[in-house]
Amino acid sequence: MLADVNIAYEFSVEDTSKFFEGYATDCREEAVALELTDVEKDSLKQKESRAKDYEFYYILNHLSNMFLPMKRVFYHGVAFYINDDAYLLTASSGVGKTTQYKNMKQLHPDHIRILNGDKPILHFTDESIHMYASPWMGKERMGELGDTELKGVIILSQNKENSIRKLNTEEAIIPLMQHFLYNPDTLEDIGYVCKMTECILSRVPVWFYENTGTPESSELLYQMLLKHSGGRNG
Repeated sequence: MLADVNIAYEFSVEDTSKFFEGYATDCREEAVALELTDVEKDSLKQKESRAKDYEFYYILNHLSNMFLPMKRVFYHGVAFYINDDAYLLTASSGVGKTTQYKNMKQLHPDHIRILNGDKPILHFTDESIHMYASPWMGKERMGELGDTELKGVIILSQNKENSIRKLNTEEAIIPLMQHFLYNPDTLEDIGYVCKMTECILSRVPVWFYENTGTPESSELLYQMLLKHSGGRNG
């Protein structure tokens, strides 16, 4: 079960199932069938010790586009809570998403916790944008089971000084679209993502944070988000 969608799938490599502990269910009612291609199945036989890792990402690749008509999508970022409100840090790999999260966690361990460290699932409903955990948690395997409403998105960039500001629609649209995880095979797929981007822009704030990656920069981010959520430290 991923993002409240029941997926019917039989693993080609037994060890791959270990990635999905906590997500497995015996319920087959209204399940969406997922199956690897013959080429993918044949390739697993040649991967030996890495076969489980390849199958794990083959599954992700298939789900990425299967989810789009269901108003769901994988998004590249670190999803985390400040107290009870959830935010999404996004940027290209290596920019410092994990560093910012770890710094905030170290500075405020009782107020910061992880939802997903690499590829949370966003679900766009009529009322809100819901964010779900997923088994794809990044190389550090940061994540917990759960789901929550998205309260805002932070786009990170490295700089020698710290500066954070809210983006307008024109500024935010391209940086946001860069981090949807899907295969743009058809115009329909691209259309789904365009609508999802519009939904983010109309429902939650998007900030651009140029930062140094230091604990001081993480404290600045924490205080800004804490103010936005209307919360306070205990």
